[in-house]
Amino acid sequence: MKRHHRIMLQLISFSVIGGMGIFMNYINLYLEQVLGFTGSQIGLVSMVSMGMVILVSPILGYIGDLTGKHHFMLKCALFSSLFFIAIYSTSRTFLLVLTIAVLFEVSRACIMPFLDLITTDFCAKTKYEFGRIRVFSSAGFMTGVTSVGFMIAGIQIPWFNGETIGFNGFLDIRPALFGTVVFLLGLAFTSAFFIPKPNYSHAKDSKNEANKKEKFNR
Repeated sequence: MKRHHRIMLQLISFSVIGGMGIFMNYINLYLEQVLGFTGSQIGLVSMVSMGMVILVSPILGYIGDLTGKHHFMLKCALFSSLFFIAIYSTSRTFLLVLTIAVLFEVSRACIMPFLDLITTDFCAKTKYEFGRIRVFSSAGFMTGVTSVGFMIAGIQIPWFNGETIGFNGFLDIRPALFGTVVFLLGLAFTSAFFIPKPNYSHAKDSKNEANKKEKFNR
């Protein structure tokens, strides 16, 4: 069971960071070339959405710590990100894109803190190295960004006599960007149902013991 949990955590790390890496690297290209946004509009979308992340993320983190529902909130964040990125792909007007961008950024910003907490809890209990799970994030980022680049632009490798070998891009920006991100987030959301829930009973017991000792000393 522990091996099964570890694989699921590695898969989520791969999928989430892969999807986020694709989004961050290609969304401005999409907004400019597909929707025709100006540089000012693109900058405003980024500024407002990230500003809301700074405001809302600590609040959601506090709620997670207060309730102890990190596992549930991780699934909610993954589902919300999946839902809003799907709407993002169909948005055309500036105001709608700005609104959805804010909601999506807030949702995705909550994923990694909750995932890291669950992962560190799992590693502490099983004596497994955190880095051996987290390294899949880097692999997901590299694989996702490179793969979508190949889908859009293809690849041409210099060969003998001035010729090249490779292939041309076979997808437009929209299906390559949003299709891949939706797939990866969907995979992460499904995998979240098979990861261990953090158990805080040991922390509560330790706290109770500390309180008892303090009362005894008095």
